[in-house]
Amino acid sequence: MSSPRFILFVAGMHRSGTSFLGECCGALGLALPDDRGGPAPDNPRGHFEPQAVVTLNDAILAEAGAVWQRIGAPDLPSADNALFERIDAALAESFGTSDRLMVKDPRLSLTFPLWLEWARLRGVDAAALIAVRDPRETAHSLDRRDGMDADAAMLSWIGHTLGALSATETLPRELVVFPDWTTEPKATLERIARLTGQPVPETARALVAEAFQPDAVHGRGDTAAADGPVEALALDLFALLREAAEVGRVPDRAALAAFSATYERLSAGARGIEAVHAARHRTDAVLLAQRDARTAELQLHVAATEAQRDEAVASLTQMLRATEIQRDEAIAAIDDAFESGRRDARGIAVERDNARALLAATEAQRDEAVAAFSQRLAATEAQRDEAVAAFSARLAATETQRDEALVLIGPVAAQRDHLQALLTATEAQRDEMTALADDRWAVIEDLQDRLAHASAHIAASDQLL
Repeated sequence: MSSPRFILFVAGMHRSGTSFLGECCGALGLALPDDRGGPAPDNPRGHFEPQAVVTLNDAILAEAGAVWQRIGAPDLPSADNALFERIDAALAESFGTSDRLMVKDPRLSLTFPLWLEWARLRGVDAAALIAVRDPRETAHSLDRRDGMDADAAMLSWIGHTLGALSATETLPRELVVFPDWTTEPKATLERIARLTGQPVPETARALVAEAFQPDAVHGRGDTAAADGPVEALALDLFALLREAAEVGRVPDRAALAAFSATYERLSAGARGIEAVHAARHRTDAVLLAQRDARTAELQLHVAATEAQRDEAVASLTQMLRATEIQRDEAIAAIDDAFESGRRDARGIAVERDNARALLAATEAQRDEAVAAFSQRLAATEAQRDEAVAAFSARLAATETQRDEALVLIGPVAAQRDHLQALLTATEAQRDEMTALADDRWAVIEDLQDRLAHASAHIAASDQLL
C-alpha cells in the first residue's frame, strides 16, 4: 500500500474552528476526505473529518482508556508496525490514492506522537495547522453541544493546545486564531500555502469568503470557569498564542514551560481521576475480550458437538433404515417361505423374532447415542453459560457507579430503617392502647350487667312491697 507524499494535519481543541479551517485547505488544492460526511446540527457545512481516521483515533484512545474530552495526555499504545498498518488502511479508506492530503481531527492533539512517527517511517512530508480560539467561547460551545462543564472544558482546551504544540515542534507549522483570521484571510492563506509548498489559487479567497458563516459561530455567552486559576491560565495562554499568531510565530517549549508547569499543578486531581478510570476501562476491556474469546470458543465447541451429534444421528438413522430394509426383506422371505411350505412355523417365528430383536437393538443404540450427544451438548452449553456468567460477574464487580450509588443510598436506607423502627414502635403502642380499651370496655360491660341485675332486684322488691 503506497503512502501519500504530503499531509497537512489540522489539530486543536474541539469547537475551535478546525472544520472551517479544513474546508479552506481544500480551497488550497489539498485533497479532502471522501468520507467526510455532510452537514450536522452543530456544524451546518460539516466537520470535514476523515471518518476512518476519526474512528481509528477513537479506537486508539479507547485502548488507552480515554475519550476525546480527555484533560491529560493519554497513555498511548506502542508505535509498532501493526498500528502503522491501521493508519495506512484508515487513510486509504478516507482518501483513496490521493497523495496531498488535509487530515483534520481535534483528537490528533492527543494522538499526534503516533501519527508523526508513522509519517517519519513512511517518508511522508508533514506540516501542522493548530487552531486556537478563546477558551471561554470554546467552553460555551461545548456546553451547548455536549453539556460539558466549563472547568473541564478549559482544562481540556489547555491540554489539547499544549499537546499539539509539544508534538509538532519539529514540523513546519502555523497558529491560526478563530474566527479572527476570517476578517483578513489573505495573510493566513499565504502562510498555509507556504506550508504546503504551493501558491494560493486565485479562487481561494472567494471560496473562503463563501464558506464562512458568521451565524454558525457561537459566542461566549455567560460561560465562565468556577475555578478562577484555571480560567486565568487558559486566558493567559490564549493571549500568548494570539499575539504570536499575529506575527506568524509559534511559541517554543521554553516560552510554554511556565504554562505547562501550572497546568500540571492545576490538573493533577483531574488527571489522577482520569488515570484511575483509564486503568479500570483497560481492565474491563481485557475482561470483555476474554469473555468474548471464551464465548466464541464455547460456541465453536457447541457447533462441533452439534455437528458430531447430527452426523451420529444421520449414521444411526441410515443404519436403522438399512436394518428396517433387512427386516422387511427377512419378513417377506419368511412369509414367502411360510406360504410355500418350505419352513415350519417355528423356524419362521424364530427368524422373524430375530429380525425384530436386531431392529430393537439398533433403535436402542441410536437412542443411546442421541442421548449421549445431547448430554454432552447440554454440558457444553452449561459450561458456556457458567463462563459467560463468571466473566460478567467479574466485570460487574468493577462498576464503580453502582458502589457510588450504594454509598448515596446508605443514608436513605438508614433513614428508612429508622422510620421502620418508629412505625413498629407506634404499632406496638397502638396495640397496647387497643388492649387497654378492650379491658376498659369489658369493665364497662360488667358494670352494666351488675346495674341491670340490681335494677331487676329493686323492681322485684318494689313489687313484693
